[in-house]
Amino acid sequence: MAIQTIEVQRFSLTTSRSFEAVVASLKDGVGRLDLAAFASASKSPGTFAELEEVINRDMGKTHLMLFLEFDHGAVLRKETGLNKPKIVRLVTVSRFRKHQLKAAVALVILTCIRLGI
Repeated sequence: MAIQTIEVQRFSLTTSRSFEAVVASLKDGVGRLDLAAFASASKSPGTFAELEEVINRDMGKTHLMLFLEFDHGAVLRKETGLNKPKIVRLVTVSRFRKHQLKAAVALVILTCIRLGI
């Protein structure tokens, strides 16, 4: 397997909006896969087009889908007993076709939202 170099870009943004408002706004733009429907469609004898229809019906307006969500701040809040810090990491993925699989790594977007660190 050949090693490929991928350029990663990072940026920071400061806002006066509340932590909850920022998280809600980001989550509003991404879709959420119906895992039960996906599991059922992937195990059924149907076609790939039928499986793709299950995936696409919940695609967000940004054409991104929430893949994972971690609340890293929860552990720290439990340990300290405080309401801070609030840290959420959203991992979203873009839909890609078979010929784009090599670029899949570049299509993963990590969003880390922090407050009170």
